[in-house]
Amino acid sequence: MNNEIRYISYRDALAAQKSGSGIIIDVREPAEFRDGHIPYAINLPSTRFTAEDYQSWRHLKVCLVCQTGNRARPIAQKSKIDY
Repeated sequence: MNNEIRYISYRDALAAQKSGSGIIIDVREPAEFRDGHIPYAINLPSTRFTAEDYQSWRHLKVCLVCQTGNRARPIAQKSKIDY
């Protein structure tokens, strides 16, 4: 596990999810998520982050989504799984 943070395209995230090798997690607040989100994304708000929430997906490519990257980046750094 190298915990490397990489920025990928929307298309690459969807392809990883569709192939079963990845999961898309939207870290915005529930109201933002309801206003619009990537199909099949899971909503786990950054304000409620715990590293344990992400452990069940450590075998997958985890694709974190937020509006600007300012919420996803700290979660990527703290969760201790590959991205």
